[in-house]
Amino acid sequence: HIPLWLGALFLAGYLLLCQTQILLGCQGINAGGNRWPCLPLNLLTCLTGILALFALFPKFPIPSCIQWMGKNTLTYYAFHNIIQMGIASCLALVFPLPDPENCLWMGIAVALAACVLCAVPSFLINRFCPAIAGGRRYTASGKEHL
Repeated sequence: HIPLWLGALFLAGYLLLCQTQILLGCQGINAGGNRWPCLPLNLLTCLTGILALFALFPKFPIPSCIQWMGKNTLTYYAFHNIIQMGIASCLALVFPLPDPENCLWMGIAVALAACVLCAVPSFLINRFCPAIAGGRRYTASGKEHL
């Protein structure tokens, strides 16, 4: 088992590395588009974040909202980028806020808002067309609906 203090250290290191990427102009990773502005720093940041998750999550009970997000990962993956860009664009029109790619606290706020808003398409897909996300539909009596 990894001690809690080490998990907290990984989390602090992850946030520090995220801020360092912003200061150096190395943010904007796009693994699908093979965009790695500073590969060693980007990979170190990813690794530190993963180690923080592995170290901290076993120490605490998992909230039901996080479990629900885990069960709807496919929908979140499909919609998170569209929703994040929409939030950032709408906020930029209304308020003179910093770009989420260049401001750590703004990036965290937009990511959290996107997580909340991704619940809408997840709920709709689960309710009306669960087969899209690999689920099955059941009748009121509990039998599988074909």
